[in-house]
Amino acid sequence: ALCRGINNWLAAEWLDRDDRLRASIVVPPHSPDLAAEEIERLAGDRRFVQILLPAAAELLYGKSYYWPIWQAAEKHG
Repeated sequence: ALCRGINNWLAAEWLDRDDRLRASIVVPPHSPDLAAEEIERLAGDRRFVQILLPAAAELLYGKSYYWPIWQAAEKHG
């Protein structure tokens, strides 16, 4: 819910004000399925150009636990 709120705020307070601005989709790395849902929700909005994850996580990002995030990202380019 926090990530969804941040993304909605970014769109409303920044992206809607200037067509030149771009943003990152903020996702919860501790919940890959919810992260994938958030990517799916915003992937059609071309103002969001990448996914924002913390530099470090409890598990290595190559673990299959995170695959839903990578699959959603790959699906939407």
